Amino acid sequence: MALDGTQTRLFTAGLDGEIKVWDFNGRCLHRMNAGLGRAVEISQVLVLKKSILVMGWESLLVGQFTAHNKDLGSIVMAVSPCGKYLVTADREGTLKTWDIQRYCLEPHDGITTEPPKLLRSFRPHLDRVTHLEMCLHGDRLLVLSASSDCSVALSYLPGEMIGLFGQVDIDTDTQTHTQVVSVHCTTHNAQPM
Repeated sequence: MALDGTQTRLFTAGLDGEIKVWDFNGRCLHRMNAGLGRAVEISQVLVLKKSILVMGWESLLVGQFTAHNKDLGSIVMAVSPCGKYLVTADREGTLKTWDIQRYCLEPHDGITTEPPKLLRSFRPHLDRVTHLEMCLHGDRLLVLSASSDCSVALSYLPGEMIGLFGQVDIDTDTQTHTQVVSVHCTTHNAQPM
């Protein structure tokens, strides 16, 4: 299941390969078959701004790229509600924001291995990022990241830091620990949530 960017339509998928678009009155607005008329197991539906990405066991891979150094192991990732941004994070605390709005939409022979455009790379954490979440606040997109270093960072997309909460700062000269709570406020006309 997935919600569209406006969160007014629900997309569901079945084992028969059929995708249904619903309104919140229980009315099916549209039906399409991702299996082109045959049954396929759909594991995930991702709603992008102008397209729907359907993944399953029999899906066709159209693109893959290395988002972070391979030696860093697994990464976590999240896609913005509007489908424009992919944010990836690694075990060193680095977040990267990619523009995926048009990624793999052009016809291509084989698998695209070129990465989408990297918009921003920044390191708000000292250790592995364990969770990413994105949401809309007024007219701005936010990314919330949590880390094994016991911190939570809040940033505007594509990567403007708002605040970092809970991280312990270690002074290497005196070996003292200081609890860091920093918030950087910007003035804008965003509506409260």
